[in-house]
Amino acid sequence: MKQDTSLNEGCVLLLPRPSLAGCIFCATVYDTRHLTLRADERANYFPANPYCGINLFFEGRSLLFDGLEMEHGRAAPTPLPPAVFSGPQGQPRVSLDLGPVHVLWIGLYPDALQAMGGPQPAAYFDKSVDLAAALAPPLEGLFIDALKLGSAAAAFEQIQNALDPMWQAGRPQATLASRRITDWTRHLAMRAATTGAGRSIRQAERRFKTWSGQTQRELATLARSEEIFRQMMTRIGIEHEDWARLAYDAGYSDQSHLVRQTKQATGFSPADLRRRIRTERPFWVYRLMGDL
Repeated sequence: MKQDTSLNEGCVLLLPRPSLAGCIFCATVYDTRHLTLRADERANYFPANPYCGINLFFEGRSLLFDGLEMEHGRAAPTPLPPAVFSGPQGQPRVSLDLGPVHVLWIGLYPDALQAMGGPQPAAYFDKSVDLAAALAPPLEGLFIDALKLGSAAAAFEQIQNALDPMWQAGRPQATLASRRITDWTRHLAMRAATTGAGRSIRQAERRFKTWSGQTQRELATLARSEEIFRQMMTRIGIEHEDWARLAYDAGYSDQSHLVRQTKQATGFSPADLRRRIRTERPFWVYRLMGDL
């Protein structure tokens, strides 16, 4: 069974310029202004992830649910402002668009954001707030200026132009341009162990969590989930998946370990997640991330 490519209409993945590869993970554009969607197609499912996110709504508004409450019929949504800051997410989340939307999401590495004057990510772990509540000038201003352009593509270009000199001035001497959580985690752990006056294990662990907002063990869990997701996407057309084999290849102790951690990161079992990615529009983020 092949996935329906029309499910990604209006969804675009944007990669940063090389000079910002250690600062910006990636960006996505979601534009449904030209589409006629049913109410159930206006939902958006997001996995747990280690990045700090900026959402700029050029048109339309969304409601954010705590975890997957909407999936289970418990509604307690939070209306999102036009400019949103989100810290690293330790649980999956779902939002619901109230109509057509045109929105840009930019994922930033937490340590890179701090190097440019941004907040410590732990303060915003599992939180989404108005951008002005999390970022001080000039960071907050450059995103608001981009929002005024009214175009996600133009805004991303302007944001890169503004961030580039800030990143070059504030970046650590050793940075890694990688789009793998495993590589980033390993590099961050090495920096934490070799930076600063105190180099005990406990001091390195504190530095690691200050920069990332999570422990090395928590990021290792996300890294395994990312790996199984990547492998799943390369084999998305296979009708009968060998989950035990995939669990072994991705570093899980067994298949039940894979199921538990996939549910923790996405809210769904591996088989259910793959089915939804192949057949349901609200899982467009997963399909885009499969192109990285």
